[in-house]
Amino acid sequence: GGAHGIYVFEDAAERAELMAMFEKYEVDFVLQGHYHAYVDQEINGVRYITSGSFTDGLLDEGLRHFLVFKVLGPEVRVEMVPVLRGGPVEYRDGEI
Repeated sequence: GGAHGIYVFEDAAERAELMAMFEKYEVDFVLQGHYHAYVDQEINGVRYITSGSFTDGLLDEGLRHFLVFKVLGPEVRVEMVPVLRGGPVEYRDGEI
């Protein structure tokens, strides 16, 4: 849902001020963490990406994962790579 991407800023005034600043300065991506899930959403031209913590503890929702960013000139691709709990972590260009 929409609440999770910029959810961390519980203070509505702070959230509005930050989002207005990101929009004013034409920020492409806002990368956030700690929420234990993957959220990728765009609001007013700003892409908010939240990556969950890489933990063996309880997850709020979603899968244990990491993100891979591929920058190809002006194009940026984001890939969420799920990781099985207790399994080895090995990344080889799109495969674990």
